[in-house]
Amino acid sequence: MVVKLIAYADTRDEAFAKLREALAEFEMDGIASNQAFLSALLDDPVVMRGEATTNYIMTTFLLEFQQQHVQEVS
Repeated sequence: MVVKLIAYADTRDEAFAKLREALAEFEMDGIASNQAFLSALLDDPVVMRGEATTNYIMTTFLLEFQQQHVQEVS
């Protein structure tokens, strides 16, 4: 891990908005990052509701993210 972003706010929605903004403004040169994955994760309805588990992220979310990402690249 090179960087950790943490946001605090009165509500989950406000904290997620701060994280989205920080990720959008963040620039990293020279190495690959998971910035697109993290941005998509913050927009996921299950994550936004606080119902995501590591199993959900590693299976359902990851599969959907990979399928969408492949379609965007193709």
